[in-house]
Amino acid sequence: MKKLFFVLTLFVNTMCFGQIYTQWGITNATKVASGNIGIGQDNPIAKLEVIGDISSNWINQRIGFDTKDNFTNATGTIANYGMSLTNNTAKQPIVSHSGYFGMEFLTLGKSRVKIDVDGNVGIGSTNPDEKLTVKGKIHAEEVIVDLAIPADYVFEKYYTGKSSLKSDYVMLTLAEIEQFAKENNHLPNVPSAQEIKDKGLQLGEMSNILLQKIEELTLYIIEQNKKIEALEAKVYQ
Repeated sequence: MKKLFFVLTLFVNTMCFGQIYTQWGITNATKVASGNIGIGQDNPIAKLEVIGDISSNWINQRIGFDTKDNFTNATGTIANYGMSLTNNTAKQPIVSHSGYFGMEFLTLGKSRVKIDVDGNVGIGSTNPDEKLTVKGKIHAEEVIVDLAIPADYVFEKYYTGKSSLKSDYVMLTLAEIEQFAKENNHLPNVPSAQEIKDKGLQLGEMSNILLQKIEELTLYIIEQNKKIEALEAKVYQ
């Protein structure tokens, strides 16, 4: 009877207080009554707590918060999180989140990068209003901007009388440009100072406008040069 009581007591203590696996006097793994498992940890506070590095030769892991949504494909408006590390068809790590507030990355307690639910990315901004919103300076070796209608229509219209690129383009005379500048304090088709202040400077649009003005100036110079040459020819006749 005493032996039975001892075995029963040992069993109860083991189940209530957990199981500890040791090797050479060093705790390797611990399982406590709550069901938490610790590796290198005597008192795990999570379902699995590991003190040390984790190594896997075959990476095909998935971590999720419920059975419907995980990090591989979080959907819906409820905040679901997860992560998938895979080496099969995708061969890429995937991190996803679904919810009303998007995803945010912080360092030193401050927001550094924000991805909202629409896919807009903010760097230094928690409220991005475009696909990429940056609050601060950008250092780049090169910026490529796609243009729907390049400014070649200036020469095309001048020399052929029509333009397939921009059929409604009209090259103003110098007198018309002077009158417009007197009234508006800026060139035609160029955003005013107030517009730039309110809406910012659109790099692609402004680059194309400046190219248009350069081509127009080139044509004005060509016209003036022809007039000068004609006058010189009369003088030296």
